[in-house]
Amino acid sequence: MRRAEPLLALAAAAAMVAAALAAPWLKFVLTIALAKGMAALGIMLLLRAGQVVFLGSVCTPVWLSGPCRVTVSFGALGEASAELV
Repeated sequence: MRRAEPLLALAAAAAMVAAALAAPWLKFVLTIALAKGMAALGIMLLLRAGQVVFLGSVCTPVWLSGPCRVTVSFGALGEASAELV
């Protein structure tokens, strides 16, 4: 186990105890801060080569009106199809 992980777990536990003892309006703020911090930590721990894929768009969105089959062509890479119900 790495050295930082126990410290982060201890900090998260301390934040939860502080939230339980705080005023009601402060509980909400601390809960949101803790959730955002844990999400950032999760992404940071996954940022190793080949483990995280950030998706982006290279074309304008196409809105579908109902169930259909979508096929996308990537030129030399081939095609991908999906049946949307």
